[in-house]
Amino acid sequence: MKRQELIQRSISIITEYYKNNLEPFFDCLAEDVLWFGPRKDQILRGRETIIRTWRSVDQHPTFSMGNITEHSVSIGTNVLEVMLEYDVYTYFENGEVDRHHQRLHMSWGYRREQTDSGNRELIPRVYMIHISNIIEEEPAAPESGNAQNRSALPKVYAGSSSESHIDAAGTGYSGLSFRSVMGKGDNIITYIFNSATVLWIESTDNGRHSLIHALDGTYKSIEPLRYYESGFSGSLLRAHVSYLVNPLYVRSLKRFEITMTDGTILPVPEKKYTAFRDRLLNWKPEVPR
Repeated sequence: MKRQELIQRSISIITEYYKNNLEPFFDCLAEDVLWFGPRKDQILRGRETIIRTWRSVDQHPTFSMGNITEHSVSIGTNVLEVMLEYDVYTYFENGEVDRHHQRLHMSWGYRREQTDSGNRELIPRVYMIHISNIIEEEPAAPESGNAQNRSALPKVYAGSSSESHIDAAGTGYSGLSFRSVMGKGDNIITYIFNSATVLWIESTDNGRHSLIHALDGTYKSIEPLRYYESGFSGSLLRAHVSYLVNPLYVRSLKRFEITMTDGTILPVPEKKYTAFRDRLLNWKPEVPR
């Protein structure tokens, strides 16, 4: 299996994991795998130990993911270190949502194993896994003005730390559903963007590519704007031929412009202003069925 295939498999494994499909995760593990969790005492050794521990859990909460990036380095021809960074959201029955920014380190290596056909082949396995929650520095307090008014965070966010808390119940939209869309950067990085963290998207390079403006930065994607309009259907609205906006992050609307919560001002065509205003006023987040 080639390097890029292992990277894509790593992304697929963690994506399926947070959909509560654990089999791809179990299947990749070496028999003597070592697993480190984010807490001090979370250390497990052995594939069977991990499977037994995971299957002993009675309840599996609902998750979604967003903004996946990957970093990797090859050590020789048979070892690949893959580091993934992503946002993960945990949904609770009372409508609240917890957000964590995580790093996942997977150490891949090849071992010769006997296959079902009786042949011995080199099979890629994960020999070590380390999961950690990223702790970012708190932003400096502004010297003057109201910080809350200038924040890029929408009202459903209670704070801006790396482990933000989304009080979905307090917004009147209890049990929010967020869409995730996979996109590719121009530097061979695969991203997964979540509608909970995307503020707005703009078309670039004469409509061929896009810039995704998210809470944690701006990402260049080789996909056109129509790709994200389709993927985020129902979550983002087309305000202009060159812009998609997330209603969660719209601070104000007037003739003929939108002000986003990060302070960005985007145009709305005069002929389409009324229709867009009505769509915005009638928009509601998706609720899981």
